[in-house]
Amino acid sequence: MAQMQQAIATSTNAPLKQQQGGICERKTLTSDEEKKLTRLVTTCYGALNLYGKSPEQLEAVIMLMQLMLKDSDYEAIREAFKRHLQASPNMQTPYDILTQIKALESEEVSRKNAGSSITPEQWARLQELRERDRNN
Repeated sequence: MAQMQQAIATSTNAPLKQQQGGICERKTLTSDEEKKLTRLVTTCYGALNLYGKSPEQLEAVIMLMQLMLKDSDYEAIREAFKRHLQASPNMQTPYDILTQIKALESEEVSRKNAGSSITPEQWARLQELRERDRNN
């Protein structure tokens, strides 16, 4: 799991940051971001539970991920992969990642509605506490 988080952390040269209008604002992956997504999917494919998938299917998995995620912001995709890895040892599906991205968008709207006095770090901590309360 630590190797997976390291792969995500190093899958981009820049640290995770929000776009000017928010993490989910910009759409359509650049060719460089498609390469990063390919690296991220390849790393996950090699390390996570695949449930019967063979190494030969990796190319199809990459193509499907690129097709389904092409209109999403790369930073949101990366954060969604990270969240999924924290919750599951299984290979992500495009649906899993899109669900996480929608949750990110919802959190971003809530944060904007809460006012600018809350930093992203404070918001993340608040979300962690809410999730912990839901699980207890």
